[in-house]
Amino acid sequence: MDSPSAITPVLDTPELLCMVLAHLPSGELLRLQRVCRSWQLLITKTPNLCATTFTGPAPSRRIPNQTPHLNQFVINRLRWIPSLDPTQVNTTQFYSVQGNPSLQAMAHENASWRNQYLTWPPLLQVTFMFGTISQEEPGLPDLLLSSHGRSPDQSVGYEEEEGSGDEDSDSDDSDMDVPPFILYIDDFPHNANRDCQGITVLDMIYGLRMYYLQYKHTLQIYLTPGVDAGDGGKLLVGIEKDRRGWLIDVTDLNF
Repeated sequence: MDSPSAITPVLDTPELLCMVLAHLPSGELLRLQRVCRSWQLLITKTPNLCATTFTGPAPSRRIPNQTPHLNQFVINRLRWIPSLDPTQVNTTQFYSVQGNPSLQAMAHENASWRNQYLTWPPLLQVTFMFGTISQEEPGLPDLLLSSHGRSPDQSVGYEEEEGSGDEDSDSDDSDMDVPPFILYIDDFPHNANRDCQGITVLDMIYGLRMYYLQYKHTLQIYLTPGVDAGDGGKLLVGIEKDRRGWLIDVTDLNF
């Protein structure tokens, strides 16, 4: 057959192979990393593919006012809650994980998602809040994950945004009165001897766990894992920008 010989030059030419791979979804690209070492490096290091796999070097230039894309491929497959240790991600205690090989694979200690960024482009500083829990507990501080390379004052924005005027003076600023609980991703054990170029999914999980332990007396009544529920442990995550900078709202489903 002539077709294999015609395909071979394409597969052997990185530029052409990248053009083909760019049409594939995140899940397919992650699986294709197993083909060989050269494909794995190509997929994780080529700029136009990094945005799909949420890996590799962060772009040197950022587009102003660009809203980062959340890594929904990984988020939609996570089954975890902050009252559990990070090692229990996608434990078979969750009913939804039982009998689902795809979800069970997320629990592997070398699973590729552990090195993936939470957003693209990657962010070095993000404020997290627990949606409805924060509304019920107004005195509960937000969680701020940051890199040592960034100062919280640079982008958290506990002051008015540039250009805002007196028309905002009557707005509800109660959530700005409580200083955030700050954690630096560079200090996390899994980031030892690593150049942190952005907040990863694992950083989010580890940070939420530390936050839970700090405020367990308040959070434990809200974050009891519904392991027997159909959607128990599933995370709903949304991102927006406010005066604190980039804000990620996390909600755990327990039903």
